[in-house]
Amino acid sequence: NIFKYDILMNIFGEKYLPALSIIIPVSIGQISISIYQIFSSVLQGVNKPKIPSIIISFSAVLNIIGSFILVKQYGIYGAAISNAMTSTLALIIIIIVFKLQWKKIIKD
Repeated sequence: NIFKYDILMNIFGEKYLPALSIIIPVSIGQISISIYQIFSSVLQGVNKPKIPSIIISFSAVLNIIGSFILVKQYGIYGAAISNAMTSTLALIIIIIVFKLQWKKIIKD
């Protein structure tokens, strides 16, 4: 917590202290989406662009629903949690689909 506080204070200043509580869930979401993008790019590169599009669309719908539910109860923290959960779910799904598709691609 001290580390998060120091980074936030030194980079952004006291004005952004309320954001301290969402740093971890937002970071988890960003890391998940970054890794997702790697798998998405590979699938697009082997002419399978619909797969990542469907997964990210599904994830976006779940994120909207999750945010709608969680923001009422937890505020901005609820939105961060919803984003982290749906981004991580999208990553898990694309890894599973990638493994299945990769076997087909290797055969061709």
